[in-house]
Amino acid sequence: MPHPPRHIPRISPFILFLIRDAFMMILTVGLSAAIRLNEKWIKTENARKDAERSRTETELKNLRNQLNPHFLLNTLNNIYALIAFDRDKAQDAVQELGRLLRYVLYDNQNDMVPLNREMDFIRRTAG
Repeated sequence: MPHPPRHIPRISPFILFLIRDAFMMILTVGLSAAIRLNEKWIKTENARKDAERSRTETELKNLRNQLNPHFLLNTLNNIYALIAFDRDKAQDAVQELGRLLRYVLYDNQNDMVPLNREMDFIRRTAG
């Protein structure tokens, strides 16, 4: 014997519109929140990278500041010892040290120096 048809309750159109609108609102708010979180994450990531870059540059400058006095002290000690053996070579060494310090202190103050400029300095001091 066949089953009698079941009565399916009908949902009013007003409730369907409410459900649809609520779903669209939730979807819109969720998408907006995701976009804002993404933007905030990008800003935070860029700030972290800038802080890391700044920290690295500071460490490098600090290392340079530590190496320069050490290099200068060693060079002066070597020139002092050279005076006892060959005064002419000692005078040449003092001149070369002066050129090097002038280059480091005045001619090389930018963060980036063109490679050809560095090569010219090396050629002049080596030749």
